[in-house]
Amino acid sequence: MPTYHVCKGFVPFQVATLIPTKLQAGKYKLGDITSPQVDELAARAKDGHVRLALTNIDPNRLANVHVRTGGISAKSVRGEVLRARQVDTLSTFEAPNAVSPMPFGVEAGNGELMPHL
Repeated sequence: MPTYHVCKGFVPFQVATLIPTKLQAGKYKLGDITSPQVDELAARAKDGHVRLALTNIDPNRLANVHVRTGGISAKSVRGEVLRARQVDTLSTFEAPNAVSPMPFGVEAGNGELMPHL
């Protein structure tokens, strides 16, 4: 994954206020290691917007996540995901867009956000 995408993804979280989260989205097991299937980070950015980063670490299963907004009302919701043909795909000078960001939809309603990762 190009460093640019990593930096772009973390910029909104710099100088932001952490919002405590509690997510239960199943487990991912690889060999003797078990981890949460989805990792999350939420923060209120300097511009006042709430940013939520979700990472599904399981390359074989989708994660349907329900995020309670805790009274935070959203005027709009946008999502972006890094996509590639395979989990170990790398962008190179010859194929600079092998891993690239793409927009994806996020359902919202009843005080919840429901991204499908």
